[in-house]
Amino acid sequence: MESVILSTPLLLCGYAAAFALCIFSVVKRAGFFCTALAAVLFVAASACALLLGAQLTEVAAAAVALFAACMLPLWRGRGDR
Repeated sequence: MESVILSTPLLLCGYAAAFALCIFSVVKRAGFFCTALAAVLFVAASACALLLGAQLTEVAAAAVALFAACMLPLWRGRGDR
């Protein structure tokens, strides 16, 4: 079976933009706006993927990857606090 997410360029761009914004907000500590925008982009790309016939496991794998990337600051520790 072929992957819907990997075969649709628009979905790839949506997921890539969401991951890029998430990593940007982690590295630059951009705040809530970039993280919220990444989440909105991810939800929109996931909704389109599911409407196009993607399997739930494909979308769940992307969700776990984005969740792990957004949780990087918590795993690194808080420093001197």
